[in-house]
Amino acid sequence: MVLAAAGISRARVSRLAVPLLILALLIAGAGCGQEGDHASSPTAGSVPIRTLAFVVTDCREKDGVVSWSQELRVQSGNSDPITVLRVGPSQVAHVGLCAGYAEGRFGYDSLLAGAFQRLGVSPDGLAVVFEMTTAFSVIPSGLTVDEGIFFVRRDGTGLRRLAPASHEAAFRSSGLEIKSLETLLAFSPDGATVTYTDVGPGPADEDAVQVFTIDVATGVRTQVTRLPRGPIRDANRPSTFSPFFLDDRRIAFFTTANPDGLNPESYFRGFTIDRDGTDLKAAPVPVAAPGSQVIPIFAITGPEPTAVLLPGTDGLMFQDGFAILDVFLVNGGNLLQLTNFQRNDITDALVSADGQRVLFNASVNPTGENPSGNCQLFSVDPLGGDLRQLTHFSEAAHSFAGCYFVPRPFGCEISFLFQDPVTQTLLFNSNCNPLNANPNGSQIFAMRPDGSGLRQVTDLGGLVTEADGTVAAELPGPFAYSARASRALR
Repeated sequence: MVLAAAGISRARVSRLAVPLLILALLIAGAGCGQEGDHASSPTAGSVPIRTLAFVVTDCREKDGVVSWSQELRVQSGNSDPITVLRVGPSQVAHVGLCAGYAEGRFGYDSLLAGAFQRLGVSPDGLAVVFEMTTAFSVIPSGLTVDEGIFFVRRDGTGLRRLAPASHEAAFRSSGLEIKSLETLLAFSPDGATVTYTDVGPGPADEDAVQVFTIDVATGVRTQVTRLPRGPIRDANRPSTFSPFFLDDRRIAFFTTANPDGLNPESYFRGFTIDRDGTDLKAAPVPVAAPGSQVIPIFAITGPEPTAVLLPGTDGLMFQDGFAILDVFLVNGGNLLQLTNFQRNDITDALVSADGQRVLFNASVNPTGENPSGNCQLFSVDPLGGDLRQLTHFSEAAHSFAGCYFVPRPFGCEISFLFQDPVTQTLLFNSNCNPLNANPNGSQIFAMRPDGSGLRQVTDLGGLVTEADGTVAAELPGPFAYSARASRALR
């Protein structure tokens, strides 16, 4: 395993001696079909999916009284979704809550008030795990729930409590604006275990953010790390975050802590550890080349090619508070720059399931097909050639930070990109309206990796005002899929 690091040339270079500094982990869609995967390969007439789990938040407000409810829905294959759990409705006095929730058309804002927080789908698509808690609510919703982490089969049977809810929030916010998200309960490739962060004792019995696992069959909860308390380097991110399985045995995570003197600078540094808590290893300390800066968020790359977001040779620069990044391909010790767009809103990138393309979102117009500047999906070959625009969504004359969720009239976005390793179908969230069936909100879409076969998977109401004056808002998020997440950390 290697840790990536900065200060790189914009020229396309096949080899690089220094480590690669990266802003986010973007893992290529991994895994293969196991028992329970019944979706066939894509055909000319279908865009098949396997198991999709998503939260639907329904907010209804009239005369300052809000009715707030949430459902966890699971869609298996191309059948209709089923509701496996519903909480609410609750009633609370709160003028403007529903309109405020839905104006940005970003369903993940439900974390600020909702019960559903973390979510994961097993690689075989047979199981869903989810977390419910209102302990970190910024906006009182009035919901009363049985808090904890739960298991349910994709058909809605077998609901059972696995463990207590985490004492570590799944999001960071400034006021009512979400700044970062960590909503994934990450499964091991064999589907037996999930990993996440919680608060536990450090080496001096001090409370600190730690990596935990839960055995899905038994509910046994294990504290994997025993990290000392790390400093807060970024007010929008916890000291330890984003654990995930490299394989069935090893877990990777990121922390500012300094366990065993392995991170004396207290950077956000990548570590790996065995799931039994042994063999803790730190990735190399990144070294910035002259003229660049160290970005304190790193990623561990595996043996397969990985798409990453990196700053250019001028170092870390910002537009409107967001870092300017481009797409690079890391393959062992090789680094290849694939884009040079100088944009601040590329948020997702992954290597395609067949390894032949690199997929990413951007609000650019490199081929003349995106004059509106809205967020689109693109693909490029692993050598940086044959750039293709896969989507042609258009909403406003010009977008502002187009690949972030923004209210009208500032364009529309695409993010939270997955690719099914079995069917190769792409899934993503968007508040665009390419099929004239999403005029008021955001939806989950699916399409083939060449951009064909686009279909809207969900059919939620968005923000509407009914005839009697009721303001109704219905949006999806968070959601998870039976594939390893491959997206930038926000």
